[in-house]
Amino acid sequence: MKTRILSICLAFACLCSTAYAQWPERPVQMIVPYTPGGSVDTLARLVAEELGRNLSQPVVVENKPGASGMLASRHVADAARDGYTLLFHASSQVSLPRVDPNAKYDAVEDFTHIALIGEVPLVVAVPADSPYRTLKDLQDAAAKGGKLFWGTSGIGTASHLAEELLNRDLGMKMEVVSYRGAAQQLTDIMGGHVTAGVSPVPGAIRYIEAGRLRALAVTSPKRLSILPDVPAVAEGAVPGFEFSSWYGLWGPAGMPEDVVRSIHEAVHKALASETVRRKFDELMVLHGDDTPQALQAKVEKESGLVGQLVKDNGIAIQ
Repeated sequence: MKTRILSICLAFACLCSTAYAQWPERPVQMIVPYTPGGSVDTLARLVAEELGRNLSQPVVVENKPGASGMLASRHVADAARDGYTLLFHASSQVSLPRVDPNAKYDAVEDFTHIALIGEVPLVVAVPADSPYRTLKDLQDAAAKGGKLFWGTSGIGTASHLAEELLNRDLGMKMEVVSYRGAAQQLTDIMGGHVTAGVSPVPGAIRYIEAGRLRALAVTSPKRLSILPDVPAVAEGAVPGFEFSSWYGLWGPAGMPEDVVRSIHEAVHKALASETVRRKFDELMVLHGDDTPQALQAKVEKESGLVGQLVKDNGIAIQ
């Protein structure tokens, strides 16, 4: 009897150990938290196509917009841990739970961190006819008590948080005006309806090159080759300053290690492909360290940074 029980246990253990050996056996679903056509959706579909080739199964993108992206995050956090439901999201995945109490998920604990896909630097910009030619000019004007406004692409976005960081680190009290996306934000900056704004470089560069926006600084650690005459915030205004919009791939917490390994290897191969590299360069996406460890470290660091910023600046969504 004992021998039979032992045999059954061994057989069950073998079955469990091989349950994911042939993974994936069916299409993988990649959840995108925004509507089709945006930057997150564009990158997700690019990566999904290459990822599907590498996994020998289709990776199907499903758009699940709502609640500033939190609907998709909660959906994936609650999904089965088998690797068939993944989340492709921007860095707001990490910041929103710190800003909005309605998030109902923990960006660190409720997900398996699979790959840091890439990063996009941000630029501090003002209208082309603005009297402010440097970040120091803006800081000095704010110090004199002038009523100055940031235009942001949405509360909890990288744009908003970079503006809040500049407020804190430069001792400014510029009021934040929130828009429904970067297009409206940039339109009102160019129109002079707000004083300045922080926006991803890919969306703002054409207006800077056309002379409709003036770039004061970039939020990358050093200057960008596409904007060689624009200083980094870290050069003098705030030494060590660095903040970007970035993209990652997640699954529900507790995914099997061999499945995570399979997905990561396929992602790594996808990011190294000529098709993805060329498109990333075109979209001005900087290639990130795609390891699970790099993504988890990024999430933990930014979650702590945003949590402290929320306390320091009293940020909250009512």
